[in-house]
Amino acid sequence: MPSVRNSKQRNLIFSELSSRYDHPTADELYITLKKKSPSLSLATVYRNLKQLCEDGKVQCISFDNVDRFDATTNNHYHLACMECNRLYDVDIPLIPEIDIAQKSISEGKATSYSLIFSGLCNNCKKHN
Repeated sequence: MPSVRNSKQRNLIFSELSSRYDHPTADELYITLKKKSPSLSLATVYRNLKQLCEDGKVQCISFDNVDRFDATTNNHYHLACMECNRLYDVDIPLIPEIDIAQKSISEGKATSYSLIFSGLCNNCKKHN
């Protein structure tokens, strides 16, 4: 398999994504990055996000029929804000029983899982 070249655009995308905790969509990343790199195209953002996911450096979380991206790839949980429709990391310890259940699924083999809490983020909670 040919090695994938590291590019300035991929580094820029990964750096921006790593600095954020709101799990942006590709379009949201593009809007932010276009200000820093005017020659950047939306297709380049999509292509590089796909490559970063394939390389295991970024995870794609499908929520509410929208793909969101997260540079934190270890197991962790999320909060889906029902007001602003953003997705945030939840800083709580992992629930050991979920890991045990994942390993003992008899219908096949689970390789990952996602747990998303629904509610209000801190910002929206303050305004309600």
